Amino acid sequence: MRSPKDTEELLRALGIDCKMGDEVFELVASSSPTVKAYIQGEITIQEALFIENYLSNGFNAARAAEAASYGALTAGAYGKIGQSVAKKPAIRKIISRRIAEKALNADEVLAEWAEVAKADMTYFLTLTTVNHPLHDEPISVAVPDLAKAAALGKLHLVKKVKMDINGNFSLELRDQDAALLQIARNHGMFEKDNALTIPRGLAELLNATAEVRREKIAEYRQMLEGEFTESAPEESED
Repeated sequence: MRSPKDTEELLRALGIDCKMGDEVFELVASSSPTVKAYIQGEITIQEALFIENYLSNGFNAARAAEAASYGALTAGAYGKIGQSVAKKPAIRKIISRRIAEKALNADEVLAEWAEVAKADMTYFLTLTTVNHPLHDEPISVAVPDLAKAAALGKLHLVKKVKMDINGNFSLELRDQDAALLQIARNHGMFEKDNALTIPRGLAELLNATAEVRREKIAEYRQMLEGEFTESAPEESED
């Protein structure tokens, strides 16, 4: 069992400045699988740092090993150590639990895509009145307002924020077209994603000219009539 002082050291290394008895300390120590495993003595402080960095950097084992201070090594050595650490049963168990905590079900993913697809710039802008630079008349202009977006819970829809040398900043939202594409695929709107929804023959027929469609339909009807004729029972002679 690790001491509270040891746990405080781990939390500080993770960027969480708190002490035993603090509400944050108790919350993290009781809810984080990584911190709980460290307190129980199942993993070292380096392994705990490796896990959290591994999860936050897109599962890059080499970067996680370097961030966890596994010696002053070359990039190749960090990669080998990182892969070795990631394969330890105790580490794999904690990583699996942490991934499960963050996992989204299909409905949640669709809801996220839908929110991105329907994002409105009014979430991130506020109207303000300024004087026109040429006519000295008051005009209304829209200015970026991240505080408003944060209050509305919409900051996760922002992909990038840029600021120029004059202190002006601009926003780039997450790709709405890409979100719509994912929603369409989920609903089987593309033949390559859901062949049962739009059969290849039907897709080709829909893209053909009206004359070709009429010919194909006539051929199809003749084929059906031929099948029915062949399959019809023969009349018995009296």
